Amino acid sequence: ELKPALKLLQQGNIAPVDFAQAAIGPGIAIYSRYDAVLNSDNSPVSIREALAEISATIDEVQNEQDSELDNETRFLIAWFEQFGYEMGDFGDAETLSRAKNTVIDTISNAGLLYAKASKVRIIKRDEYDYEKFDHRHLTIWEVCQRLVYYLDKHSENGAAELMSKLDNQTVNIARDLTYRLFKLCELKKHTNEAILFNSLIVSWSEIDRLVKQKKNNEKQLNMFDQLAKLT
Repeated sequence: ELKPALKLLQQGNIAPVDFAQAAIGPGIAIYSRYDAVLNSDNSPVSIREALAEISATIDEVQNEQDSELDNETRFLIAWFEQFGYEMGDFGDAETLSRAKNTVIDTISNAGLLYAKASKVRIIKRDEYDYEKFDHRHLTIWEVCQRLVYYLDKHSENGAAELMSKLDNQTVNIARDLTYRLFKLCELKKHTNEAILFNSLIVSWSEIDRLVKQKKNNEKQLNMFDQLAKLT
């Protein structure tokens, strides 16, 4: 029961910093429904054990969302989890890329990975070429990074400009990944990064509203253009 409840929390844009705490509610509701909850050896399941189960389910849900990601994003998540933004050996990266069914050159050519002199590191979003943009070939990793950048530099309107070019499925997967990247940044002690990913989710509803407003305005303009042609 907890898995769909967690997904509803994500769809409700619960701030990542509050997500684990918010998950306790529906989790403990299941636990407290019964007079007793027992382990396989008939010993009572303690509150501590129940909280551990809730935490494990959060991890399970986020890991299951990997199947929705492109291979390049899956590589970048795994590399970031191990090295953050620090340099790593090319050999390790090549081994990981094969496991994720991608190749280093593909990720490097996309401008997401520095790979030279037997060393590899993830390119930070401040290093992206923002003059070069093709929304049809963005990885989910890059979508998240660009949304964070535009929100930080150009407020919700900037993020909405990018989001309006993306299909709904891509947007939903990017939101799920933002939760995961927040958690990874917390684990890696990248506090500033975690704050930015948290801010993106907190602003998500407003960005979505601006996207709908923008599309509605464009629809009305198109309608007026068509009427003008008829007259």
